[in-house]
Amino acid sequence: MKFLVWLDSVGYGKAALGWDVGRALEGLGHEVRILDYADYARPLPRTLLDKVLRRLRLLLGPHPRDRQMNRDLLDAARGWKPQVLLVTKGNPISPQTLERLLDAGRERPLLFNWMPDDPFHRRYASPMLRASIPLYDAWLLPVRARIAPVEQAGARRTAFLPFACDPAVHRAMPLSPEERARWRSQVCFVGTGYPERAALLERLADWDLAVWGERWDPRWTGLRLRARLRGGGIYLDDMARAYSAADIVLNISQAQDGPGLNMRTFEALGCGAFLLNERKPEGLDLFQEGVDWACYADVDELLAQVERYLAHPEERQRIAQHGQATAYAKHTYRHRMAEVAALVESLR
Repeated sequence: MKFLVWLDSVGYGKAALGWDVGRALEGLGHEVRILDYADYARPLPRTLLDKVLRRLRLLLGPHPRDRQMNRDLLDAARGWKPQVLLVTKGNPISPQTLERLLDAGRERPLLFNWMPDDPFHRRYASPMLRASIPLYDAWLLPVRARIAPVEQAGARRTAFLPFACDPAVHRAMPLSPEERARWRSQVCFVGTGYPERAALLERLADWDLAVWGERWDPRWTGLRLRARLRGGGIYLDDMARAYSAADIVLNISQAQDGPGLNMRTFEALGCGAFLLNERKPEGLDLFQEGVDWACYADVDELLAQVERYLAHPEERQRIAQHGQATAYAKHTYRHRMAEVAALVESLR
């Protein structure tokens, strides 16, 4: 089959979800073409003025660059004639563009959206995306709790599709002595800064804690935690190095993830890390506690689990190896794209 994959790599580069999707589809023997919004968009806003201007542009309607991207998307679909347009998020894709694709008759592509974020969260989803919910043939959602609201908003079809790992990217990294000295930690956290994350990590600052990520605001990071900030966001090989050098990789999801798992869960397990993850109902359907990973429910249990597993390296290693084996056996992007291809076949 021919898949036209739309992705947005602004701020993420080759770590954006759509690149994993494209590689997996090619690995399954499908033809893939990529349309990357980064070729049209400016970098993410950094200053207050940037953010104000961005808000004003949203109120004034699509930016000329977005209109050009929508025209190019239509041209690519009409010219190449893919069986599927697979969008990962797609905030700037207009409903009018999707309607024109739907009007193409029998030759039109099926329209799929794998939405990594909550489509009703104003920080992560645009009004155009929400208005487009009834226009896609299928919404692929990584959190089951999002299915009912999307269906109530008029979705034609929904499917639960969790995140995954890519063994070519998310793998244990051999480290030189110099690399191990740079990346070494007892507890490692990779992620964007939020007050609730800072409050939890502050309690771990007595250990050798390494925190990597953007937007760790000094207004809600104490002095002890600030001393544990190693640098900005890390992805791909650097993230794998940090995970490979850590005794414990900690995952703290965002509120929007609810009972579901975020990308970091699968990426850390793919890297062969010992993962200490929030105890999530949907996660316990995919991984066994004490076998594939360790879990915590609150700060007291988190502290107890860190202390326990730092004292038992052999148990950590056994769980980490089993977790990686489970991730590779059941939860790679090829597994996910095989599910997507099967859904496409059922609709053709």
